[in-house]
Amino acid sequence: AMVARRICSLPRGLYAAPDYLARAGRPAKPEALERHACIVGTGGARWLLARDGRQVEVAVRGSYSANNASMNRELALRGLGIAILPRRIVQAELRAGALRQVLAPWSVPPTEISAVTSTRLLPARTRAFLDFLTEALAETPGR
Repeated sequence: AMVARRICSLPRGLYAAPDYLARAGRPAKPEALERHACIVGTGGARWLLARDGRQVEVAVRGSYSANNASMNRELALRGLGIAILPRRIVQAELRAGALRQVLAPWSVPPTEISAVTSTRLLPARTRAFLDFLTEALAETPGR
């Protein structure tokens, strides 16, 4: 009886610090991730990557795991491994050179964000808040 309203889809990518890549090397293909330290988030220890209609599922491992994208970004910034992160939270680090995108031609599934309510009949202020979130989180170039 719950009602889900789609708020947005957050594109994600693979990112690592330059010092990690200097130590461990830059993976050239998804299967190489099996030999790298990966920061495992809520997606688990199997990562799905896609390119040109082809999908590859890779078993990854690492010493660090968090269920928070900001914490995973901090772990990656400290050179502790490769992380899947929402593109919008790494823009400043990419511009500063603190993080580098890994396996750029490959994509990872986006994070889908939805609001779940018990009814379609929502107070006006709740509808306004959900409209605000949808607009604020809409993907725009450069985000």
